[in-house]
Amino acid sequence: RKSYPSSSLRGAGGHASVVRSVAPTAAQFLRKREELLLKAVQVESEIGLAAVRDMVKVEGLDMIFFAPVELAASAPRGQEAGLLLALQTAEAEVKRAKKLLGGMLVPGRAVETMFAAGYDLV
Repeated sequence: RKSYPSSSLRGAGGHASVVRSVAPTAAQFLRKREELLLKAVQVESEIGLAAVRDMVKVEGLDMIFFAPVELAASAPRGQEAGLLLALQTAEAEVKRAKKLLGGMLVPGRAVETMFAAGYDLV
């Protein structure tokens, strides 16, 4: 079974700084952190795009966020055109799994178009 282990205090994320700065309510925060934290992964490569079907199955993961500029940079020269179809397929996988869909706005694509395509965060 795959899951995102957010019950630990690893890293230097917001939860660690909240615990340090608001000691009286730290226990309350720790009890509710599953509800309060947005857990997302950013896809920046063709390998990541190919793995989206598995990513959306991870229990506790809320959002898949696409970085199209990095995706284009990761594609071999001359093969960038196939990336759009792969991205659209991955976007559909995210929505089918009822996960949040996020991405960066790139030239040539309007915010309205991205929201109409099902993006939750741009």
